Amino acid sequence: MDEWFRSWGLLRDERQRTVFRRTDHTHLAAVCWPSCDADTLYDLARLAAVLMARDHEIDTAPPEQSISMARAFRSEVSARYGLGGGTGADPRWTPVFSELWHSLSTRRSPRFMDRCLATAPTEFLTGCLVYRRRSGNATEADELTAYFSTRRVTVAQRIDHLLAEASLGIELDDEVLGDPLMSRLLDLDVDRTILIQDILSAPRELAAGESENIVAVLSAALGCTTPRALEEATVLYENLTDTYEQALTALLGSPSGRDHDVRAFASALNDFSTGLIEWTSHSVRYTQAETSNWTKPDEIVARGR
Repeated sequence: MDEWFRSWGLLRDERQRTVFRRTDHTHLAAVCWPSCDADTLYDLARLAAVLMARDHEIDTAPPEQSISMARAFRSEVSARYGLGGGTGADPRWTPVFSELWHSLSTRRSPRFMDRCLATAPTEFLTGCLVYRRRSGNATEADELTAYFSTRRVTVAQRIDHLLAEASLGIELDDEVLGDPLMSRLLDLDVDRTILIQDILSAPRELAAGESENIVAVLSAALGCTTPRALEEATVLYENLTDTYEQALTALLGSPSGRDHDVRAFASALNDFSTGLIEWTSHSVRYTQAETSNWTKPDEIVARGR
């Protein structure tokens, strides 16, 4: 997969190429979507790599330039990455995304591709624009409610919900997706993903002066030290985990929960969360380490039970 990505020449210097290689997106896909067939796993690993590389490029650009880049990317999403005959907004990235969407579309329905191409990515990029504008105006996200409101979009977990379906070879219908119990579970899954990523990546992000992290937000809001804020964030995560388990039990005990695909999808959400903890804890992308140190697969499975 790394060779495929590097063949596009999107990484501008050797340091970027080194970080990309050490990040190990194939491992990410394997631990987050363990039920995938080989072809789908390859596509999801490539998609994860491209989305993160594109997001990193936008994140590290100067504020005004990053806003322009995010707008162009959103325009590109709306144009379906050139699949409808358009040329797209970025000659560097359009061909990469087009190849990926074409590959995914050979195994997915047009309805799924519409959801994958339009709804989730556009919501994500709109949220990124909101955050970039706020960052450009030097306005702190110092209130918990305001922080979660924006972060729920920038975390991109709605895209991962779609990829969980793809990993299982299923497509949830509108009735299931509109079930209030399912909506509740997905909302909580987004929040737990925010807390997992923020807590585990806090040492690296705070050392770099990053403010888009729950630990930094709590420290500013409570006027407390970073260790105290980390304790508060951990309590939030523990409480949210209990709430998530209650919501899961309610869904599985409902008429929707008797559906095989719904139960498989709910299990896949937990697989993803377990894999995300493993990858975020050990990947050079989110830690201060120089190399990624992966946990043995049998230990990951045991921890996820």
